[in-house]
Amino acid sequence: MLRKAHSLIGFKIDATDGEIGHVSDFYFEDDSWTIRYLIVDTGPWIFGRKVLITPNVIQQPRWEDGHLPIQLTKDQIASSPDIDLDKPVSRQHELDIYTHYGWSPHWMPFPSYIGAPGLAPIGDLVPLAAEPTPTDEAQSALENAAQEGDPHLHSIKEVTGYHIQAVDDTIGHIEDFFIDEADWTLRYLLIDTQNWWPGKRVLIATDWVDEINWGESKVAVHVTLEEVKRSPEYSVTAPLEREYESALYGSYGLPGYWI
Repeated sequence: MLRKAHSLIGFKIDATDGEIGHVSDFYFEDDSWTIRYLIVDTGPWIFGRKVLITPNVIQQPRWEDGHLPIQLTKDQIASSPDIDLDKPVSRQHELDIYTHYGWSPHWMPFPSYIGAPGLAPIGDLVPLAAEPTPTDEAQSALENAAQEGDPHLHSIKEVTGYHIQAVDDTIGHIEDFFIDEADWTLRYLLIDTQNWWPGKRVLIATDWVDEINWGESKVAVHVTLEEVKRSPEYSVTAPLEREYESALYGSYGLPGYWI
């Protein structure tokens, strides 16, 4: 099922031994459109402190009453690294988080650790204590990565409001995002077009995004103004069903991501 990102802000976070705060924002990667971290405000438990947790630790969400149980204890959260939200998240800070919880960093190739190709998929957290010592090459790569910031990591709140630049015109601005609860992937941008023509709300698939211009607060998409006008209007009061998704992709003459 797909859920609006902003509807999840305020969800309570339940550790294994008690509530520890609520969701205040999300960090996503703009190259994979994956939610990498939830920003959790721990007040009033720990007043004024925010921490990052990965979606991998979320157990079965309680959507009906707005709770996200996680596989962490209050002590683990309390002793986790501080995050300065006024600065970009560096790989060093990410490394500190993964080291604190004993996980393999998500950006490290698996071959250096467990002999499997590719990057660690969402949902797989490999305890470092159970892994062999990394090779010298892997250790060097890890240290180099830790010194760099992550230019692809951005917050949902930051990008909300960015203008959408189609191939031939500006068509609106981002009002929200849709998260696929199965793998915490961002599937769609919810676009409000009313400032550009007597408008409507439409969805643009993240697969259709060419680039994000952070300096100009714009998102370039490879669709035309006419294609957007022909696409089915999204009703904010209706659940996002596969029937609508099929009509949306069909209006662009494209196969759906689920095919």
